[in-house]
Amino acid sequence: MYKSHERALEALARRGRRRALAPITGVDFSSNDYLALASSPELRDAARAALERGVPIGSGASRLLRGNHREHEALESEAAAFFGAESALFFGGGFIANVALFSTLPQRGDLVVHDALIHASVHDGMRMGKAERAEARHNEAQSFEDVIKDWRVAGGTGTPSHLAMELFNIMAKVKLNQVPYKGNGPASIGLITGECEVMIGSGPAVLPHFASGKLRALATTGPKRSIMDLPAMVEVLPGYEVVQWYGILAPADTPKEIIDRLQREIARAIASPKLSQVLINMGLQPASNTPDEFRVLIKSEIEKWGNVIRAANIKGE
Repeated sequence: MYKSHERALEALARRGRRRALAPITGVDFSSNDYLALASSPELRDAARAALERGVPIGSGASRLLRGNHREHEALESEAAAFFGAESALFFGGGFIANVALFSTLPQRGDLVVHDALIHASVHDGMRMGKAERAEARHNEAQSFEDVIKDWRVAGGTGTPSHLAMELFNIMAKVKLNQVPYKGNGPASIGLITGECEVMIGSGPAVLPHFASGKLRALATTGPKRSIMDLPAMVEVLPGYEVVQWYGILAPADTPKEIIDRLQREIARAIASPKLSQVLINMGLQPASNTPDEFRVLIKSEIEKWGNVIRAANIKGE
């Protein structure tokens, strides 16, 4: 250790600001072979156990194996409050931490904006992950803002929200200008910040903002009143109906007996009180149908939205 470092530590100790390492039991390690560590069964099991315990993933692989520390939790809490976020992650560096964090935490539909000079281990993590990534100029805050803004508006043409609004334009005989967003998440933020004035979005994406008071719900687009006893659009605009549904498909050559069994098991699961309540809490309405009914639904939806695309002259990007 350099003499200058020793003197600095001694000065901190005299002022009572030098921290001593807290003894923590468990497994700890250090290695430059971060790609091998990231794919190790031990690390995957540790990450899974940490998530089940509600422990934030941060610090590095060793922290997952040896447990969280109250100082880390306090720091994360203070950081979250400072940034106005629900939670924050603290990690003290290390190549394995970069790979573990960026390959698992960001999900499909998320964006990771990174500095142009990040370490190669971050690139490795992002390539292994599901999120999109974009590079911003080194140490330029405006560049980060521009990258995020461009990403939010890219790919917004032809999304379910866009088509739902175009159907409203056609049936209500009005013209609301489109502000393209990549999905309901970015669109919700745009509505909160005043970039746009109204949106049609799916329940799971907007319900948290209703609960927090950041957004006001006006109506549902289904055939009848559902969540929060909101009026249905059809009450004031007869014939207007937009239902975002989720279905399960199988390869075309799947034997009929397997299809029938899958349908029965899926319908039984959806009808169960536990799963039904989970779906309802997400703003969804549990329902099931037969393969033939599902086939008719898909055909009618293709025809309906094809007409909207042609009437609104929507072109692919």
